[in-house]
Amino acid sequence: MGFSMEYMREKEELFKQGFIEGFTKSFYENFEQNSQLLIQFERAKMIKSILGFRLGTMTDAEFSSIIVALLQLPHEELTRVLLTLSREELLQRFGPSEKPLS
Repeated sequence: MGFSMEYMREKEELFKQGFIEGFTKSFYENFEQNSQLLIQFERAKMIKSILGFRLGTMTDAEFSSIIVALLQLPHEELTRVLLTLSREELLQRFGPSEKPLS
């Protein structure tokens, strides 16, 4: 005994609708996540640019550790830190921590 054509069409439509809803939900979740990553990336570029302008050349290791730490700061504190701290203060507060060899 076979299924009616109407039943098969309804089943196919429900499948398509579920697929589209699932795809749409996944798309928006990924879009939100990717948007946040892009914002972080652009913020890191801005921090590196400001530090480079204010302090001159720094090594990638110095920039990397400082930028990672600065990305965690709230906007107000980040602005204050970027505009007021000296190179030495930034390195002391946010620079790579060297662990003594045992």
